[in-house]
Amino acid sequence: MDSTTVRTTLFSVFLVIVAAGLTLLAHIGKVEALKGLDVVPLDALADQVNAFVPFVLALFVSLTLSRWWSLRVTALGKVFDSLANTCMIVASELNDLKWREVRTGIMKYGMASVELLVQAARDDEEVDSLTKLDLLTDAEADFIKEYDLWQRPMVIWAWIMHVITDSMDHDKTPAASRQAVIHQCTAARDGMANINMYLDTQLPFAYVHLITLLVNVQNLLMALKSGLTLAKAIPNADYFVMVQQVLTTAIIVFIYQALLTISYTIMDPFGDDVLDFPVRAYKAYVASIVDAMMGAAGAAQQSRRMAGCTVPNETLEMTWTRLADAPIELEAAVAQQPHYDCSFQGGGLKA
Repeated sequence: MDSTTVRTTLFSVFLVIVAAGLTLLAHIGKVEALKGLDVVPLDALADQVNAFVPFVLALFVSLTLSRWWSLRVTALGKVFDSLANTCMIVASELNDLKWREVRTGIMKYGMASVELLVQAARDDEEVDSLTKLDLLTDAEADFIKEYDLWQRPMVIWAWIMHVITDSMDHDKTPAASRQAVIHQCTAARDGMANINMYLDTQLPFAYVHLITLLVNVQNLLMALKSGLTLAKAIPNADYFVMVQQVLTTAIIVFIYQALLTISYTIMDPFGDDVLDFPVRAYKAYVASIVDAMMGAAGAAQQSRRMAGCTVPNETLEMTWTRLADAPIELEAAVAQQPHYDCSFQGGGLKA
């Protein structure tokens, strides 16, 4: 967060002192006349502004926070969820050893899409960094550079959908699984489009400046009123009132300016500010999910091997076909091959 809030607060306190000093200067030789200084009209004006500005500012802050949360949940969160769900589907349907390279490639493409998405949000052109991370090859990186920043992660998801659907077609995976993958890939593209929409479509310029003007006017009136009240308390040496006016101005101005600063800071939460999204933590979390989902495929194969259940691919294909066409025949086929029994008995996988 920048220092605008602190600078504006210090300026308001300085304005209180200046207003009190000018009032004293105007009453040189007749300081006692300050006791009758009429500040009621200024108090009334300040009260009217104070009754209106908090409501408008609260609505503005609520609007910016709702945009920030929507950006995290319906945009960025949708991309993360789609990546995790896609990896889960791939790990479940393409779990044979021969698809290991495909699963690894999907993992790399998925993390590359996250990196490219963050780069697009930050207007960063560091595509070559993905080759150093072994997420893309040199040829893939050169191809990606031909597109705009926001299209690059979408191209990666087009590759993901193409690789997975082709692999599932080759493996004769049920159509429902392919449709699920297509749905997740399009959902990821929708999430990226939502991020672009939120970042490129800011709140109306006039509305934001009106809110800023109202807050600054309120701070100015607060400082002037406190300065005159402070000057009025000098003849009576009422130090409590003097300190109260200075502290009241500093606290109220700081709160109003802090709310404004937070509002415009979270408009673009993809930077390195303390209020921005912890993108590095998000990427680490998504990477752990992807690794867990893909690791589940190898764990399932290992469990079957340990249980003595090694069903050939031909038998599995027969199982899917008969499951759809003739469940009764499937049961008979399984009964004739008892060494393929992989039922869970007593909480454990047994042959």
